[in-house]
Amino acid sequence: MNGIIYQLTDNKIIAVIPDVLEVTETSIKGKNHAVSGVDITKAAIKVIEPYAVNITHEPITQEVTVIEEIDGMPTPVPKTEVIGQREVIKIILAQGGPEIGVDDPIDPVTLVDTRAQLPKTKDQEIADLKARLQTAEADNLNTMLALVEVYEMMLGGA
Repeated sequence: MNGIIYQLTDNKIIAVIPDVLEVTETSIKGKNHAVSGVDITKAAIKVIEPYAVNITHEPITQEVTVIEEIDGMPTPVPKTEVIGQREVIKIILAQGGPEIGVDDPIDPVTLVDTRAQLPKTKDQEIADLKARLQTAEADNLNTMLALVEVYEMMLGGA
């Protein structure tokens, strides 16, 4: 599953997070990417199951001025220099559909949020176990009270 964060004003994608592991109201964590501190008054998070995910790398360039000798004269010449790489993540929502990524608009109403299908985090599992324990303790107490009532009825009837 993959996550997207989009602006509420224009529905443009702010971030794409592949391989989502955990989602809260204001953060999303994937295997290699994470975003936290999402302002839910300005943006929303959805976990989706796209048809495909394409991850590519684009060069990061900067313009530099190099001094070259032209006709015997030192002359500044602008050149483009590669200074690194940037990961670009695009998703395809349906077979034959277009690739979409950061700055592309989406229609969030058409996207099904699948975060409920994510595996539970350790904190969620602990909370579930605590709730089950409380329920079991309440059931045990009710059973004990019922047994006391039956015992009292047997003593009272003898």
